[in-house]
Amino acid sequence: MKSLRRKICIMEKFTRVYQEFRTAGPSVRELRCLEALFPAILQPVGKTDRFVGRIEPLPIGISIYEGSLGYFYDEARMNTLLEHPQLTFKLELRLRTLEAFWQGENSVAKIKSAQRQAEVKYTPDKIRRFRNHGVIEPYYRINGINPDYSKLLQKGIPGLREELQSVDLAEADDGKRAMVTSMLGALDILVRVINQYAVYTRDLSDECIDEESKAELLHMATALETISDSKPTTFREAVQLVHLFALLSGTGNYGRLDVCLGDFLVCDLEDGELTEERAHQMMESFWMLINARQLGVEGRMVVGGKGRPNEEAADKFAQLALQTSALVKEVSPQICLRYYDGQDETLFTQAAGLLSEGNINPLLFSDSTLLPYIEQNYAVSEEDAEQYIPDGNGGFVLWHRSIGGPAGAINLLKVLELSINSGRDFISGTEVGPDFGKFAEFHNLDDIWDAFSREVEYFVEALVIQEEILFTVINREASFIYASLLHDQCISDGHSIFDGEIPLLGSRVEVAGAKNVGDSLAAIDSVVFQDKLIYPVKLSYIIGENYEGFESERELLLKSLYRRDIRNKSDDFIRRIDQLLSNIGFGYANKSGMHYFAHCPANGKINMTFGRKTAASADGRKGMALLDCSLSHRIILQTHPEKITFPDTEILQRNGMHLFQVSKMLDVGQQLTIIEALRQLGVGQMVVSVLDRDTLEAARRDPENYRNVMVRLGSGTVRFVELDADTQEQIIIQLDD
Repeated sequence: MKSLRRKICIMEKFTRVYQEFRTAGPSVRELRCLEALFPAILQPVGKTDRFVGRIEPLPIGISIYEGSLGYFYDEARMNTLLEHPQLTFKLELRLRTLEAFWQGENSVAKIKSAQRQAEVKYTPDKIRRFRNHGVIEPYYRINGINPDYSKLLQKGIPGLREELQSVDLAEADDGKRAMVTSMLGALDILVRVINQYAVYTRDLSDECIDEESKAELLHMATALETISDSKPTTFREAVQLVHLFALLSGTGNYGRLDVCLGDFLVCDLEDGELTEERAHQMMESFWMLINARQLGVEGRMVVGGKGRPNEEAADKFAQLALQTSALVKEVSPQICLRYYDGQDETLFTQAAGLLSEGNINPLLFSDSTLLPYIEQNYAVSEEDAEQYIPDGNGGFVLWHRSIGGPAGAINLLKVLELSINSGRDFISGTEVGPDFGKFAEFHNLDDIWDAFSREVEYFVEALVIQEEILFTVINREASFIYASLLHDQCISDGHSIFDGEIPLLGSRVEVAGAKNVGDSLAAIDSVVFQDKLIYPVKLSYIIGENYEGFESERELLLKSLYRRDIRNKSDDFIRRIDQLLSNIGFGYANKSGMHYFAHCPANGKINMTFGRKTAASADGRKGMALLDCSLSHRIILQTHPEKITFPDTEILQRNGMHLFQVSKMLDVGQQLTIIEALRQLGVGQMVVSVLDRDTLEAARRDPENYRNVMVRLGSGTVRFVELDADTQEQIIIQLDD
């Protein structure tokens, strides 16, 4: 670990270079800043590492994965340095100077500034009016960057350099010339990093006494020396090149790594270059290095599925990846298993067995269900759809071809609250959205639906504009040179992933509270308009009072949802919401120049954040309570599998991630039967968690001894003991019979 003084020196040099090239083109500025970071922020080899490549996380830098978009400033990391035991008055002054500059100069700050400047022209009052009211939450990130590591391994650094040098620049503009030159410069940085590590590991081997460690270091040095000037030929060399490229690129996802690495693995095993035991050791080291990057909800690796040219070899890597994930038990990487009828059954059987043992990986994706959906909704061919990469809570991107959002999240239950209250927040009384009427004025459910639909479009429009501004600003900020090197058409056209014609540019909105809205509308239709047991004006008043003193009315609304016809009506409303969002997204995609603007369910902490800002609702939910946490449809599979009634197949095949929590009290055979039944029902995307209340309760009482207990929060993975108390409680409550 570097000293505090050394870290400050690196950041000061990075800042000076940024300031010097502030007016230069984005690719030129980025290249110079990368030269200031690498190899300066690299860390030594860990004692158990079998590959090189760790970095010193700093409060400032340039990256592209979640939380670090463009030139970033990380306040939490800066605060850690300001509390460092080595801190002196002079060092603090230097840190404060950096802090003052980057708080306003980081890319996300510039995006927010551009949004404020655009409010009058594009969104008069909108962003000012609904911020902090829990209606929408704009995101400042870009997901779905999945580099073509297959290309990297097939060509190697020399092949990429040759491709760049062959680009015709005779009639190119300055931007294209600068981009191609910067790409070549980025490869030079990568070679310097590789060579520095090669010298380091060889020197370290000379000093090493332990023969086994000495041999390992020499293997590492030899692999590094090879990939610096040749394309990789062994599994070790291939993994090492992928890892170092990922580190320098700042991308957080790994795409179809079974396609990229499968042939190298099988070839080495067949040639005797690797044993099964050795392959496991290498993979475990690779896993630990990925996890050390702290990639948050990213760090995804896709295995299985259609569209793999080397399916047998890819399956071998996929099996090894699943085994490694079960052994290492870390948050990252997250394994996404795609499957289809005709694929080797070994993969799905292995995955089901691991899930039944309580492992968090893999997430499961049915090609048979999803490919037609992606073809239709993303307007791509079947061949292109076969290269889909699951992204977020139900979204998709195409491997090394497309870029996706999400633009942000929308709280549909809050939107419904505004729809029946003249656009006003029940909690604060503040006007948040347009006035499309109030409950007392609505004569039937169609009136409410009309107000709700218009209110939804009003807020989705703001998220679309926010995303357009983000794309515009970030394209001026950075070229993301490394990611562009392995993204389709960027080299041949000489542009970055955000500049020029992106093969598939889109975004999406994460949707929270859809189930609450469906239940609320169904309850209103039954209790208010059909049976006329509560008048609209009274229900509006009751909701405003958070059901205080109106428990009998609340019970009436809750009981109405026990009826099958009302539950069916709720599902109908959810389908209508889905279609409404699809239509709105299609319209705005055409207006904005995106190929698509999709939607997917939100989950995790955003449901809690939104819930705390949402008044009571007609489904009997009290104000400030968590929104229904369903990703799309949640089923608690407890101790009596013979009594389980699955939802309609149409619901299970609906877009979005479906979360299935299976009780650990079932025996393994029962658990496997349930997982296979879900597969046969054609569930498109599913997260299967095998949990038991006793373990989670013990982890809550004694977190230090239960740090390996992992849970799914949405489609992401977290350590249970690192969640806040409210989220822990919600997860435990959902395990009750």
